[in-house]
Amino acid sequence: MEAGAKLTSQDNEGKTPLMTVLLQRPALEKNMKILIRLFEGTRALNMQDNDGNSLLHLAASMGESKYTKDTIKRLLKRKADATCLNKEEFSPKERAHHHQNWAVKKIFEDWFTQK
Repeated sequence: MEAGAKLTSQDNEGKTPLMTVLLQRPALEKNMKILIRLFEGTRALNMQDNDGNSLLHLAASMGESKYTKDTIKRLLKRKADATCLNKEEFSPKERAHHHQNWAVKKIFEDWFTQK
């Protein structure tokens, strides 16, 4: 960021720097925690790639690791949009279901219940 990186820039697949960090999984977990906190409530947390996937969609598709579950909880806490649909018209919760990530799906269900 100090070198002028824009978190809303997108590569040829529409992936933002935040999406790239997310997909690196636990290797960059500390960085992801910091970035999510820094960009709370900004457009960067809800941008979508060329397939319409947001950070929540991507995380919901990654499996049920501690990293994934913690990241989803952080994103929800920091106002990421859990209701947005991708080009397949799946919400992040539906992506979790599609990938049989039941613990991740439960995080979304609990979050919607608490709202």
